[in-house]
Amino acid sequence: MKKSNKPVIILLSSFIVIFLVLGMLGLFQSIQSKEKTPVKKDFNINYKYYVDDIQVPILPVNAKDSTGKIEERYIYDRYTCTNRVEGIWDNTSWQFTPKLTADTTCKLYFKGNAFKVDFTLTNAILDASGDQITKTFINGSDATYKIIPTEKYTFDTAVCDEKNETSWDPKTNILTIKALKKNTKCEVKFKLNDFNVQAKANFGTITEENVSVKGGTNAVLNATAADGYVFNKVTCTNNQTASWGDNKLTVSNVTADTVCTIDFKQINHKVTLNVVNGNVLGSPATVLHGKSQQFAVNANPNFIETDPTISCTNNQVGTLTKNMFSIASVTADTVCTITFKEKK
Repeated sequence: MKKSNKPVIILLSSFIVIFLVLGMLGLFQSIQSKEKTPVKKDFNINYKYYVDDIQVPILPVNAKDSTGKIEERYIYDRYTCTNRVEGIWDNTSWQFTPKLTADTTCKLYFKGNAFKVDFTLTNAILDASGDQITKTFINGSDATYKIIPTEKYTFDTAVCDEKNETSWDPKTNILTIKALKKNTKCEVKFKLNDFNVQAKANFGTITEENVSVKGGTNAVLNATAADGYVFNKVTCTNNQTASWGDNKLTVSNVTADTVCTIDFKQINHKVTLNVVNGNVLGSPATVLHGKSQQFAVNANPNFIETDPTISCTNNQVGTLTKNMFSIASVTADTVCTITFKEKK
């Protein structure tokens, strides 16, 4: 007698019903869950940009130079994003691509790769044309600046904080700071030019007629008056100032090429000799400055010509030799008196 399959069919049918019920229940719960928490497909992203850790308003971009070559003024460094969002930076397209899994703020960091020079200038100014004041230079390149010296000044020294080598072109007034690798400060000084001083003398002699001196210093030349002449005046071109003393012509604080002319003039002095108890021939007389003057004198009868009393004004000195009275090197008008003594 065969066994009946009915219990097996009933059992299988029960399992099928159970699975169907569970499946329907899971679908119902899934629908309810989606209705309560909808899936968000679009996320918001906010960017912030930094150069050398200082926030800037826009994405730093490397531009092309005049030849079409990209100037690498900025170098990408790193990024950070909130809510664990990650991304990839592409240096070629200069673009950040985030893998968005949530709203996020991404900070993109760059390093500056172009540098500038701040100047302290003495007796000069930085040319204000173009971008002289604000321009920067790519890391490792030479920086060039046009500097205008004050009139009559020339380049002296350039010293930079980063010890950069420098060079100066006097034809173009261009200062080159070589291999700039950091922002730096440079102190640039200009000095007065060397100037030529020429001297001339009227009625005198100059031992060295041309000298070259550094700007701002004094020029000293030997200048001697001719016999019988004294200093009158000195004039110089280009507003230079000079003086004369002790046979030296001094041009003070020379700031330009100059020609100085020193004028010596002839001067005469009046010499008068008065004789007490005697007589004189040729008094008064006119004599050139620095020259000597002589007079013939005689004592009256009963007076002797030896050991007379002699006096002269203005520090002049007179002497009597036999019957000749002399005054050596007359330098001023003078009156001399000689008094003969009576015989005893």
